[in-house]
Amino acid sequence: GHQLGNRHLEATRQWAKLVRAADPRARPMICEAKADLTRYSRPPIHMLLARREVLGTSLELTQYPDWLRRRSQLMLPGTLLCASIQTRPPPRLAEQMRLLSGGRIPRIAFQESQIRSLVHAALAGGARALFFESNARLDARDDDTERLAAILELVNMELDLIERFPATGHFATTVDSSDTGAVGAVIETDRSRLLLPMYAPSGSQLVMGAPSGDVVNYVVPGVPEEDNAYELSLVSFRPLESKRVAGGTRVLLGELERDSLVVFTQDQTLIHALNQRLNRTHRRAAELLQRIAKTDQVDVEVVAGRLAALGRDLPATGPLRVAAQNDLREFAARAAGGDLPGAYYRARHALASLRRIQRSYFDDAVSGGQSAFASPWTANFATLDEHVRFTSAMANAPRGPNLLAAGGCEDLGQMMAAGWKHLQHPQDNITSAVDLTPQAMHSGRAGLRLRAVATNPRDVPTAVESPPMWVTTAPVSIQPGQVIEISGWLRIAQPIVGSVDGLLVIDTLGGESLALRFGPGEQWQPFTVYRAAGRSGKVALTFALSGLGEAWVDDVSIRVVAPRGASPPQHARQVQPAPAPPRRGS
Repeated sequence: GHQLGNRHLEATRQWAKLVRAADPRARPMICEAKADLTRYSRPPIHMLLARREVLGTSLELTQYPDWLRRRSQLMLPGTLLCASIQTRPPPRLAEQMRLLSGGRIPRIAFQESQIRSLVHAALAGGARALFFESNARLDARDDDTERLAAILELVNMELDLIERFPATGHFATTVDSSDTGAVGAVIETDRSRLLLPMYAPSGSQLVMGAPSGDVVNYVVPGVPEEDNAYELSLVSFRPLESKRVAGGTRVLLGELERDSLVVFTQDQTLIHALNQRLNRTHRRAAELLQRIAKTDQVDVEVVAGRLAALGRDLPATGPLRVAAQNDLREFAARAAGGDLPGAYYRARHALASLRRIQRSYFDDAVSGGQSAFASPWTANFATLDEHVRFTSAMANAPRGPNLLAAGGCEDLGQMMAAGWKHLQHPQDNITSAVDLTPQAMHSGRAGLRLRAVATNPRDVPTAVESPPMWVTTAPVSIQPGQVIEISGWLRIAQPIVGSVDGLLVIDTLGGESLALRFGPGEQWQPFTVYRAAGRSGKVALTFALSGLGEAWVDDVSIRVVAPRGASPPQHARQVQPAPAPPRRGS
């Protein structure tokens, strides 16, 4: 089952018992529970699936393993965690892109490094199984599907190499590096350690770059003095220079090795097994990586050309383009000469150069203080030119009046009469409340305050299963083809405890996939998102406090925008009447 909560528990457990009784092989049973994880993680259920959309959303890659570890804390010991690995964009994202562009179907392609980093993050989060999901066929013959299939084949080759670490080991720690955007996750077994480097600066779930320095070094604690360090890629397992320093063992990854894994071991059986597996896969790995790099090179040139036509050319990326071209030529020469490891590293270096180019265009597109999530177009490099067109159209487009009743958050009776709602998800040792107070005022006389605290201050939960409370605004009627601007102000003085999501801002049209997430800040933070309506219906906002803490909300508005030259969207699906409560168990 999927999206299971409290009301599904007894039926699910009864069904599981019937399946178990009919299965002579006693195979492990899995379900996706969104709430009541403790009760779902009892036999006959052995594995719980944790599904979360990360790529193309506001959830940072570095937050994903933390979210998984919090899920594990809510499960009974002995239950295995299975992490869903996203391979396609969220349907709501693609839908909004299509609607805002007047019906054009967007092309969205995740970077190879994004999917690979998502896998590494899942392993760092304690996943013992991975569930790759796709809402479209993987055997289609179009270029995008073949590219995705090549990426997944490479990822599974790497998983085959390192399977003993996540299968029999445990997550030990996260280590920083000499690059502020690069971190490493250490998985430890009885006789070895695996370092999973992850380059995940802010926004890497949208467009990932690459470290700019020549060398990235990590200091890994707890490595036995007799263990040697090895660099592990899909074509090579070779000794790596390491040094004992204060705090652990330091390893340096050069420009070609930065995407490699690091193994610390003296186990000769493991060393022999890794070399044997590499002998079977190194040729295929080099071929697949070259195919991906060549496809990405063409994509970069196409999108860069479209952006240049809009006045957003970046001449500074010229040397990186030349470097990528030279690397791919060098790949061909080395492969022809039988140097497959050398060819593989040249293709990987080309991909790193292309990632830097893509990130440069992304940073330029979202410059000027605007949010990276105001429009859906920034969720992928392939659609950045649409973002430039859209923001240009929005800049001087006329706005209508605020259609949201009581959006100024001044009078509680007026808000309730207009249709605002306060909802709670009761949980052990959590008390929540909402009120209007001058303290939460951004303008006017008052603002909306959301609070959740531990009932027993001496026993504060470290993992909150579902948002304890949320507030849904009054609904606003919208018509087909309308583009709306949703905006407001919020402030979170202290971190939200027990959840990585902070304060969630969810609109009906974008759903939880396109939710905004906000953490603490000293000042008031504005938010603005644009959405398109496919059919007539109602739109509303949900402010969900995902953990323990306090958030202030004020001056919320929903306005119709009339972009010049926009055409109405076609063949859209029905708009839902109100935001689904952001409960993990609903």
